[in-house]
Amino acid sequence: AQRLLARIRDGAYADRLDPNGSALDNDDAADARASGQAVGYAAGVTRHRRWLDFLLAHLYHGNPATLEPDLRDVLRLGLFDLLVEETPPHAAVNEAVALARAAVNPGASKLVNAILRTADRRRGALPQPDTGKAARDLAVRHSHPTWLVRRRLDRFGTSDTEALHLDENAPPTIS
Repeated sequence: AQRLLARIRDGAYADRLDPNGSALDNDDAADARASGQAVGYAAGVTRHRRWLDFLLAHLYHGNPATLEPDLRDVLRLGLFDLLVEETPPHAAVNEAVALARAAVNPGASKLVNAILRTADRRRGALPQPDTGKAARDLAVRHSHPTWLVRRRLDRFGTSDTEALHLDENAPPTIS
């Protein structure tokens, strides 16, 4: 999933990530299930990126934009796994720490561990967007463009707009 996020960062389209094709290195893709899960995680992080970046900005003491891009992706994956996928904390933190150690450097694993454990401890009181502008706050919380949220609020109202965003951020069903 981290490699897929790097490919998206380099210009690949998220909707064209093929779990059995060129988006992943075929020589070390474990199996179709693992490849599909990697695509699912990359797509989920992409769907929730604005929200994950908002959380990262509040959990990291410093400017997250200065972090190495691969480290930011590992942190996004860990936050997604912990808060959206609701993976048990010990598993989500352990996987993200191992990924940071392998994909970035051993020292990065300490930062990943600290940020994810803080997010887990604050799970019930995570920071919420509070700019005083309903459209912007909803846009950040649901990772949508502000202009689109503003338009939908005018047309549908707050509760219907929020319901629509929740549906749009849900993983797609496969049929």
